Amino acid sequence: MYSNYEEMVMHTQANIINLLTDLANKKGLLLDPYSWIWNDGETRELPKPGEDWKLDFSSHGNPCRVIFTKEDLVAFNNSQTTSVREKLEAGIDNLLY
Repeated sequence: MYSNYEEMVMHTQANIINLLTDLANKKGLLLDPYSWIWNDGETRELPKPGEDWKLDFSSHGNPCRVIFTKEDLVAFNNSQTTSVREKLEAGIDNLLY
């Protein structure tokens, strides 16, 4: 499906951000522009295979962190978005209430 690990990571991250944006819009949450940061933004290195991925995002300056496990990411890449969706929705709900 992907020609290399970097391509898979970039594609997966983009798809998760698209899902985050769609879910936030449906719930009426305005995300801060370009507030999403992967893995603390401390390095441009890719997460190592099997590592959890951390996604930080915010709304009106209020931060939220969602952590995806290897199992979440494998399922997401196999079109089983339930666990990723649930974690994003929980993060969005925390920012709404």
